[in-house]
Amino acid sequence: MAPLPCTNNEIGITLQIILSKVLLVATKTTTYIGKPVVTNAAVHAVVEDQLLDDKVIVFKFKKKKNYRRNIGHRQPITRIRIIAITGYEDYPAVTLDSLTSMES
Repeated sequence: MAPLPCTNNEIGITLQIILSKVLLVATKTTTYIGKPVVTNAAVHAVVEDQLLDDKVIVFKFKKKKNYRRNIGHRQPITRIRIIAITGYEDYPAVTLDSLTSMES
């Protein structure tokens, strides 16, 4: 689960999203590194929850001027669950063997 900036979604409605700009895909045996993105790769996810992040305290202070301001802020975030990653199979893979052969 990864936190994202909040999207406007009504509570109680499950929303499926597709993230198309994938930078890296790793499986148990191979890694697909994008240059700059992995072409045709897509991440399918479901919005699980929308909540507020931990409070960040902003304290402004100017010495000798009796100026003190204490402001709090909670950033809204969206928690998603990754269902599937598709479309990366045609992209050239980087394996551990190919990396060691490139170094020597």
